[in-house]
Amino acid sequence: MKQSNPRDEVNNFTGDMLVVYGGNDLVVPPTENKNTLLAFPFAKEVFIEQANHGYGFSGEEPCVTKTVEDSFTSFFKEKLR
Repeated sequence: MKQSNPRDEVNNFTGDMLVVYGGNDLVVPPTENKNTLLAFPFAKEVFIEQANHGYGFSGEEPCVTKTVEDSFTSFFKEKLR
């Protein structure tokens, strides 16, 4: 598999950005998300301590899925007026 850095693909992006990640993500380390936030200081951060990776963050806890969905809803409500 080719090594890549997604930030390289969006270097000139200036639109709204939401970075949602979990403390238990085994696919994308939290340090990568922090680096993205440093590269795009206008991005909104949502960190969910008990979340894993993927929609609902593979959580068996309904509160994780609710937090993820609420963060998406809030972001789009604010940005898509």
